[in-house]
Amino acid sequence: MLAALVACRKPMPISVDGSMQYTVFIQDDSGLSDASNFTEVNLIEKVRVTLTSNTYYSRDATPDQYTVYTDQDGKAVFDRLSLSSYNVLAEREVKISDAADGVQNTVFLRAVKLVNLNRQTHHVDTLKIGMTGSRGLMINEIYFCGPVNDANYVHDQFIELYNASGRQVHLDGMMFCKTAIDSFIGMDSVDYVKGIWLYQFPGQPLTGLSYPLNPGEFAVIAIDAYDHTQFIASSIDLRKADWEFFNPYQGDYDSPAPNIINIIPESSNDFFLSTLHGGLILTDGSEWQYGDYNERRRVQYVHIPINTVIDAVEYSSSRKSAKLLTYRVDAGLAGFGATRYSGKSTERRLPGFDSNNSTLDFETINHPTPGY
Repeated sequence: MLAALVACRKPMPISVDGSMQYTVFIQDDSGLSDASNFTEVNLIEKVRVTLTSNTYYSRDATPDQYTVYTDQDGKAVFDRLSLSSYNVLAEREVKISDAADGVQNTVFLRAVKLVNLNRQTHHVDTLKIGMTGSRGLMINEIYFCGPVNDANYVHDQFIELYNASGRQVHLDGMMFCKTAIDSFIGMDSVDYVKGIWLYQFPGQPLTGLSYPLNPGEFAVIAIDAYDHTQFIASSIDLRKADWEFFNPYQGDYDSPAPNIINIIPESSNDFFLSTLHGGLILTDGSEWQYGDYNERRRVQYVHIPINTVIDAVEYSSSRKSAKLLTYRVDAGLAGFGATRYSGKSTERRLPGFDSNNSTLDFETINHPTPGY
């Protein structure tokens, strides 16, 4: 009886987990779709809206995900959601005809947003979708965690580039740099990003025309471009990689793939990626300089002007990691759930989809896909 009386005195919970509702209205901001409700707000149906939880995961570390299509009123309703923050992705394929020859082309209307379902039970939102802006060349996939193994094997790491522009891009003279190991005070107020190691494509930065990447093409850059399945069965074959990172200042294996070469002789490291938390900076290669030297970690930092950065992606297997890159080049973190030696990879949700926030732009996939 005493226990019952004490229990009766407990306050009722403000919210019950699993009782949240999220309603979102989708508007066409492009004018290209056949809006089902041509009012002032242009609400459109048949938009695929996906909610991805940032809190709850299945046993294989895949985040909980829910998909609903908008009805004729442009409305999508998600019921019985748990309290969480969610990435919202809205997308619809639209066919448009060329006025000159009548040929139909496919375009995608998309939008992303981060929403927090908190104590308020019913959330109502509006999202405008439109043409996805293309920033040109971008990092499309980062495989950093290594295959399923107990031998500490990570030699099968790779980076994948994608040309999302409508023109040919030349890789001549471009550089890859890893993010600094530590964040630093004021990193959001300076006009450079701090990194370690510089590996450069051959050719002349900005003006070279020897190494083209056509619109819609992918390029795979391997740490070591050989068949890794001969060592670890769960790994991948990278013999067809387009490029390979190569350090001529140490005993690095040189495969037949063309080389991206270390340009700092003092660095004896191959371009291995951190298996827990790190980032990549792709720069046009036109400018850089030496920065401070970290005595404790024995690392020479370099400074890359932000105006030379083509793309930058920060990744981490944990959501609790402190940012290493300024929000000016990447406002989020990719790679959640890609734990060390899990064989998972992190990839853009759609090729060319870029909101400058890797939390929204990337998803963790169960197996790497070099060359898409």
